[in-house]
Amino acid sequence: MLDVCRHYVPIDYIYKFIDLLAMNKMNVFHWHLTDDQGWRIEIKKYPKLTEIGSKREKTLVDYYYVNYPQVFDGKEHGGYYTQEQIKDVVAYAASKYINVVPEIEMPGHALAAPLPIRNCHVILHRLIKYLLHGVYSNRCSVRVKQLSNSLKE
Repeated sequence: MLDVCRHYVPIDYIYKFIDLLAMNKMNVFHWHLTDDQGWRIEIKKYPKLTEIGSKREKTLVDYYYVNYPQVFDGKEHGGYYTQEQIKDVVAYAASKYINVVPEIEMPGHALAAPLPIRNCHVILHRLIKYLLHGVYSNRCSVRVKQLSNSLKE
């Protein structure tokens, strides 16, 4: 598994990673592309997902429990992969007989996705309420539709 949502890596690193998988006779590449810490997939219909959701303003230094209060490095971290890059990676992996299994977290662990959307905390609250209690909300249905449209692309 390669978790690029928490720590983005350049595309060249992914090709090397696939080579290492092939060298070790592994045939599955689990690619963690979205999570609370970053949205790494270009969705042309929603450019703000990558414009905003692919970046974070700082990174935790050391482990969560080492420092209290937590210490951050203050450096912006981010990046994303275009649809063309992802298609090329999938084709390259297939040429090495490796299946790519993308992990796209939704609706949980998708905090990076709503960042570009106005009133995202309200939408998330209503989405959770809808999922847990069956309460329907117009804004909630718009958010669910947006997330499902992202998956179609």
